[in-house]
Amino acid sequence: MSKQKLSRKEVSQLNYYDFRAYLGVPLFQFSGLRVAEDLIRRCGIHTESKVLEVGCGTGFMACRISEEKKCRIVGIDISDRMIETARERAKKLSLEDKATFRVADAKKLPFEDNSFDVVFSQFVCVLLDKKRALAEFMRVLKPGGYLGVIEIFKDTLIPYEVSQEIHEAERILSKAIEFEFHLSTPIQWKSWFTDAGVQKIQAAEHKRIAVWETLKFIKIVGVTATFKIIFRYLYHLFFNVGVRRRFLPTNRAKKNLLRRKNISKYIGVMICVGIKPAKKILVVSRGRSINL
Repeated sequence: MSKQKLSRKEVSQLNYYDFRAYLGVPLFQFSGLRVAEDLIRRCGIHTESKVLEVGCGTGFMACRISEEKKCRIVGIDISDRMIETARERAKKLSLEDKATFRVADAKKLPFEDNSFDVVFSQFVCVLLDKKRALAEFMRVLKPGGYLGVIEIFKDTLIPYEVSQEIHEAERILSKAIEFEFHLSTPIQWKSWFTDAGVQKIQAAEHKRIAVWETLKFIKIVGVTATFKIIFRYLYHLFFNVGVRRRFLPTNRAKKNLLRRKNISKYIGVMICVGIKPAKKILVVSRGRSINL
């Protein structure tokens, strides 16, 4: 958590993600760690990999990957507060030489073409222009490298009444996050990957998060740290009217999407992973052109 102390007014003016970072929430997900670990496995991250996480938040997953895989990883986020917290995390874990973080815009990545072996994001593209974002991810990805995302999705066929409730949740979350939040279908995500030139696309859908996933997360973060986060949240909720007005509706909208059975059965989390095609080399052999 950032060491900077904010006034009640400053806290009430934070957007949803910055508020959670201020509380010390290490990971912003709609899914459990099992889904993130599945993404890492599918992306083939290893010791020699150079990895980019777009929308790294407080650096929890980037540091976890670097620590486990002993690889180099760069995390970028548009939020100064997130990056400050991520750098503090890397320093605390003695990972500064492996895990680095910088403020940057996902729509205009500050890296040369073909810089990374793996580019991935979690619940970031849902807030962006999909075609533009995926094109930029592909630009900095090396030929033969892996592109992977974890995103929340909605089913293609949804009853009208449920779709209206989903629209209302999207409206509330968009206001709190300060980005446009609109759910897409798995078919749309696969189509955007295809349009971006991604090949060998793998997709996996997850509908419900088991309770043991939450317990696993608490075990990793620590029981004491978890209760401190809960206490900070309740403190601000109880004593800060601005926080209550901004984030209670947000929590209800999120709960409606993920916990209300009549809605959540149409909502899920999906992994989409693919490969950037290797460059074609034109070879002339006995008067014939051959693409390799």
